[in-house]
Amino acid sequence: MENISRPKLSDLVSETLVAFILESGLQPGDKLPTESVLTKKLGIGRTSVREGIRQLEAIGLLSSRQGYGVILNKVTLDMLFPLDRKIQLADFLTLNKKEILDLMSLRLVIELDACRLAAANIGPDGLQVLQELLQAMEKSIADPKSFIVPDMEFHKQIAMASGNIVYPRIFDIISEMFRKQQAIVASLPGAKDRASRYHKEIYLALERGDADQAVAVMKNHLENTTAAIAENL
Repeated sequence: MENISRPKLSDLVSETLVAFILESGLQPGDKLPTESVLTKKLGIGRTSVREGIRQLEAIGLLSSRQGYGVILNKVTLDMLFPLDRKIQLADFLTLNKKEILDLMSLRLVIELDACRLAAANIGPDGLQVLQELLQAMEKSIADPKSFIVPDMEFHKQIAMASGNIVYPRIFDIISEMFRKQQAIVASLPGAKDRASRYHKEIYLALERGDADQAVAVMKNHLENTTAAIAENL
């Protein structure tokens, strides 16, 4: 007989609480009913209600104020895509070849449009940051692990310069997963030199405000990286 994984009671309670919040039309800043009221309304024990609330507090949806009660928080992009995570779970992640290639496909979608937008939006400060990152890449050309830090930051800065507030957050997630594998790619013969040349060309196109050229070079760069992954990983 096949084993069927059953959802944990705490997860079921959390889902029940979320459904209650939505159906009740509660808004950010509103206070939830007391534990005793929730126990009666939801038909579950007080201990289970507390566990469900703790789970929703852990993800930031709820917060408890002593002497007042439990408050529904406003959900922001920072909560969905945290930029200040202290522990990088990607350090423990191993991706297979298909997963890496799929990530590269996603990078193509995001970064080509980000490049197009950045050509119109990037200012002197943004160009200065890119120039400094180019210099950092030159200095670390002999060390693949060091090289990928300014390499990936260069791409993130373009995503930030796009003006689309979601792009840098998505790129952060992708680069976090991709970082270890990118070190392998950077160690391939000639890879860092090629990457450095591509980045310089992208920078010059952005400096001129030439969106078509910036997108074309970025496309070549990412496709070259994808081909190197397909052949060598």
